[in-house]
Amino acid sequence: QQQQQQQEQQRRLFAEQQRLAQLRLQEDKQRQAAAEQEPDSEAVVTNGEVLTIRVPKPSSPPGTRTQIMWRFSTIDYDISFGVDFESKDEEGSVHIEPVLPVTRVMSQEQAVTGSHVATKEGTWLLKFDNSFSYFRSKTVRYKVLCSTEAPQQQQQQQQ
Repeated sequence: QQQQQQQEQQRRLFAEQQRLAQLRLQEDKQRQAAAEQEPDSEAVVTNGEVLTIRVPKPSSPPGTRTQIMWRFSTIDYDISFGVDFESKDEEGSVHIEPVLPVTRVMSQEQAVTGSHVATKEGTWLLKFDNSFSYFRSKTVRYKVLCSTEAPQQQQQQQQ
């Protein structure tokens, strides 16, 4: 009986690994499809400044997974970029969860893409940080997409 329990546990672990691999593949496909699209916004981040783009998570039933996908590039010069997720608790206190630390990226050479999944209500904060630059403003071209997966879709994928 102990051997059967171990086999069942291994089977469940293998199934979970397969499910996670399938989710990663799906996310990669979504990220690639988003990356192939042209940017739909452009902003200038002046020297010494940080531009924060607030992207609210669309309202959805509890437990719904919402994924944000971003793609951006800069013209001629690099910039720092990071992502936070801002949410409120029952008392209304604001909590900020770091998603991607602010890091300098060579976005003038290659477009930067990424994604994050949230299951609770809140707002993503995409930060274009040019505070390190004393003289140069940066032009950022970016696109942000959100996709939502209802709880029943999640359950179907798990089976």
